[in-house]
Amino acid sequence: MADIEKNEIPEENIIVLFDEEENKEIPCEWLDSVEYEGKQYAVVIPVDDTDGTVLIMEMIPDDESDDEESWLFAGVEDNDVLNKVYDIFRENNADEFDFE
Repeated sequence: MADIEKNEIPEENIIVLFDEEENKEIPCEWLDSVEYEGKQYAVVIPVDDTDGTVLIMEMIPDDESDDEESWLFAGVEDNDVLNKVYDIFRENNADEFDFE
């Protein structure tokens, strides 16, 4: 997507995604959540990322969890959705991040 500059990451902003293809955990900084067309999307950036590229994941309520705030995350393959969600993220966070 695009580049952003990062500062120190508070521990409470870290989530861990699991890459099933590479069979590894990916710690990510939670940047924001965005609602688009009735769905929730998480905008995150891998902690060890050096180029500032964000990931956009669809947030799906985890119906099997007792925790109402428990979510499953799925990749988004539709480029139109990715672009729209990223545009909303940029608009909502123009004062928070240095978008290049």
